[in-house]
Amino acid sequence: MSDDSNNEEPGRLEEIEQENALLKMKLTAEFGMTDSGGNIDPEIENAWLKNIYEFEKSFAEHKRIKIYDYIGRPEYRDVNEIPTDKVATELDRVMDLLLQHNIELSTLCDYEDDVIYKFITEELFQLEIDEIRIEGMMTCFIYEEFYPNYEYDLRNHALDFIHDLLSENLRMEFFCHLLEHQVEFQGSKHLINDFSMIVMMFRESCGPFSINDLNVDEISFSLETGEAIVNGRLSYNNSSGKQEGPFELGLKLHEQWWTVSRVVLPGFGGE
Repeated sequence: MSDDSNNEEPGRLEEIEQENALLKMKLTAEFGMTDSGGNIDPEIENAWLKNIYEFEKSFAEHKRIKIYDYIGRPEYRDVNEIPTDKVATELDRVMDLLLQHNIELSTLCDYEDDVIYKFITEELFQLEIDEIRIEGMMTCFIYEEFYPNYEYDLRNHALDFIHDLLSENLRMEFFCHLLEHQVEFQGSKHLINDFSMIVMMFRESCGPFSINDLNVDEISFSLETGEAIVNGRLSYNNSSGKQEGPFELGLKLHEQWWTVSRVVLPGFGGE
């Protein structure tokens, strides 16, 4: 390698460091950002600072735009005009159009193709987003954020509660987020801190646990009262042997979040 090549690297590195310093000054002057410091490779820092600057500039200059306009106002057919056997194809097409513009719609559960197609073309297309286009940045939506699937939520909430209660490494601070302020247990209502103590005493006296089988059999709920009941069967082992039988959890709805308000589990508290 020639001496000229050896001398190019220090000069290029100096240019990058000068550009980084200028970018930091611009971020501070235009957007009020402060230098976070840190020992970062100049080339990596340069790419990061450029991305941050472009994002901040785009955000400062942004305007709101409907998703349909954002993706170029493509042609599409009303869901009622599409033959049943062609809906899946049309759904794939509009989903691909969204992805081409870094917009993604996902679902937690399975739905008929026409339901999702109708939602995209009649509702999602009309939503407004920031008119910002940054390479690699996705705008993501979840269908259930618009149309909650309460049965799905209740099933998972109940299973999470039982799994956490019988887990080897229970994190009580997270477990308490699953609970109502008062929990009915063995015919009495206990404040959340008191019920937490009951759980800890049960775990200390009967652990460790291993779940053999856990199934949800029935879910009933009323949005008018904000109450739900989840029934199922549970089989697990603890220090006393095998415990099995039906379980029942009562839950209450707070906006879109369910909390456990009543607990009946086999082998827990003599139930």
